[in-house]
Amino acid sequence: MKLKGFGAIALLLAGCGTPIFQNTAEAPVAEGPATPDEVIAPPVVPPRQSIPEIADVRVQPADTAVAPAATKQSGTLGQTIASLGDARQSGLWLKTPLIKTAQKGQVRFGGKTVDVELFPLEGPETAGSRISLQAIQALGAPLTGLLEIDVIAL
Repeated sequence: MKLKGFGAIALLLAGCGTPIFQNTAEAPVAEGPATPDEVIAPPVVPPRQSIPEIADVRVQPADTAVAPAATKQSGTLGQTIASLGDARQSGLWLKTPLIKTAQKGQVRFGGKTVDVELFPLEGPETAGSRISLQAIQALGAPLTGLLEIDVIAL
């Protein structure tokens, strides 16, 4: 009996113990025909879940009212330890965590008082402050070391 083309190849492959397209390292070779227990079932796809109804959400316009600006403080704010700030920044100023908004003020050291611009510095009130070179010179304070100064808000 003479087989032609594809039929001969199929018959030849059917006689082999291991199909040529099967990776023998990963799966054992089945002996004989597959039983119903060995048939691979297609993956189970869960039924579509219903999509919850979208609530009627109405967007409220943003509050157009501007938050009130931080109120300026006045009077003695306390003492702080100050070090030299950025010497490239001119003027009489103090950056301190004792205030919340920029305002005019004074610093006092060794019996001298100088008018300065106070700027808020982030941190706890117990953190140190930064003072300008010109303010240190106006107070007659030493340029090296730390200064214990009184801060007054105007």
